[in-house]
Amino acid sequence: MYTAGIAKATLAKAGIELVPPFPPCSPDLNPIESVWALLKRRINGRRPRPTTYEDIKEALIEEWDSLSPEDYEAMIISMPERVQAVLANEGGHTPW
Repeated sequence: MYTAGIAKATLAKAGIELVPPFPPCSPDLNPIESVWALLKRRINGRRPRPTTYEDIKEALIEEWDSLSPEDYEAMIISMPERVQAVLANEGGHTPW
């Protein structure tokens, strides 16, 4: 991550710490990855499990439409723990 020297100096003078750089493509920190994982679990949990393109497409649309504010809230609430896991693993794989 590039930050101009003058910006770093100004932030340091104000007592503001820079956020450590995260891996640019970390799926653990990308909220949409949590949505895809939830949709995958729900679709795989269907009985009978959809197998054709049309059935999978229909199931995906139904599950997408059924996402609730509580589903998103759970993802938001887990973000500090995700950030800590990524930092602890220095950007490596986490259980998320």
